[in-house]
Amino acid sequence: MPEVYDIKATEGHELNPELIAEATPILKELGVSQEGAQKLADFFAKQSAAVVEKLFNDQRAVRAEWAAEAKTFLDAQPGGLKQAKADLVSAKNALFANADGTPNADKIAKFNQFMDMTGAGDNPLFIEAFTKMAKSFAEGRPVRGGGPSPLGQRAPGEAARPTRAAALYPNLTGQPQSG
Repeated sequence: MPEVYDIKATEGHELNPELIAEATPILKELGVSQEGAQKLADFFAKQSAAVVEKLFNDQRAVRAEWAAEAKTFLDAQPGGLKQAKADLVSAKNALFANADGTPNADKIAKFNQFMDMTGAGDNPLFIEAFTKMAKSFAEGRPVRGGGPSPLGQRAPGEAARPTRAAALYPNLTGQPQSG
C-alpha cells in the first residue's frame, strides 16, 4: 500500500487533485494497492462519463421535442414562421432597449447566448409568451379605409341620401336629409 497514490487520468480527462487527496485516506484505510486505486479511478471516470452522456442525451431529446412543438406553434401563428421570428426580435429589442429606445445589442447577444445554453429558447411556452409580449409592444398601424361607411357617410361630391323616414314615405315634405 503506497503512502501517496499516483493515479493517472484516462485519456481526455483531468483529475481533480482535491478529490485524490480526499480519497487517499479512504484508499489507505481499505488497504487498496496502487493498481487497485488506478482501477477504481478508471471505473469512476467511465461511470461519470456515462452519467454525463445520459444527461446530455436527455437534454437533447427534451430540446428536440420542444423545438418540434415550437415550430408547430410558430407555423400556426398569423404570418407564419417569418412573422413569429420578427415578433421575437421585436420583443427582445423592446425588453433590452437603451434609454433612448434603441436596442442594446450586447444585452441581446448575452440573452441569446443564455437562451441557447439553457435550451429555454426552444421551449414552446417561452416562445408563446415572447410572441404575445411582442404584440403588446408593437406600435399601432394606420387604419386603412375602404371608402365611406355604408352606414350613412357619403363620399365627397355625392348627393345627400334620404333619411329612412324619407325613403319609406317619399311623398312627405319637409323631411330632413341625412348626411
